[in-house]
Amino acid sequence: MNDDLSELAARLDRTNELLQRMLAEVAKTPSTHAIFVDAGYLYAAAGRLVAGTEDRRAFDLDAEGLIDALIDRARTVFADSRLLRVYWYDGARRRIHTAEQQTIAELPDVKVRLGNLNANNQQKGVDSLIRTDLESLARHRAISDAALLGGDEDLVSAVEAAQGYGARVHLWGIEAPEGRNQAEPLLWEVDSQRTLDLDFFKPYVSRRTAPAYDATTA
Repeated sequence: MNDDLSELAARLDRTNELLQRMLAEVAKTPSTHAIFVDAGYLYAAAGRLVAGTEDRRAFDLDAEGLIDALIDRARTVFADSRLLRVYWYDGARRRIHTAEQQTIAELPDVKVRLGNLNANNQQKGVDSLIRTDLESLARHRAISDAALLGGDEDLVSAVEAAQGYGARVHLWGIEAPEGRNQAEPLLWEVDSQRTLDLDFFKPYVSRRTAPAYDATTA
């Protein structure tokens, strides 16, 4: 009987030692975050806020500068975490990169993912790409936190999928001149919400000026 108790106590000691080692390793492992940008939402909301229009052809976006600003903001929000990368989701005809999208894809720590763009310039398949990446990264414990810049209600399932694997999803929005530009069901599902204001976007969005009319060439 005493031998059985001694063996049980030894097993418990070994189990406790293993648990302590595991906890120590977990404590050493840094948290990791990623930024997920729905470019369609970004262009529409930031364009309206700064340039007064959602038409991409009417304004220029300094994507490199803006991505750096988003990374800096994430460093502040997730102070004890490291960046995995920025995921940039956009639409393109036949999923062929435009020159601008190619430039963004070449930036360090940025992954461009493309859905289709239909005849009405509407994105198709972008929300499913976001869900796939969010769910996969959360399932494999590649991220502990996700900053999601978007507003579509269809992103609710992406948020739920990531949360189901233990990741926290933080919704970032763009200030709306009036009303809201993010779906309420999406706001309800996320773990936190932040709004980036006019001053944040002003340095990176500029309205294009129409070329002067020259009567001599008419």
